[in-house]
Amino acid sequence: MTCDQNVRYQQNFTGRNLALVVLSSNHWPTLRGKAARIATSIDFVQTGQIVRVDVGGL
Repeated sequence: MTCDQNVRYQQNFTGRNLALVVLSSNHWPTLRGKAARIATSIDFVQTGQIVRVDVGGL
């Protein structure tokens, strides 16, 4: 899990056996209110996927 919007362009994920969840914000009060949604995304992301979770803005 990361908030780095460009990580998919900065790292080579080819051949890696992992999944990535990218959050649209790193603002803690915003994230705290969306914890269940973030946890669900983490539960269901599959190996090889990069999933972006829009948690809203300030």
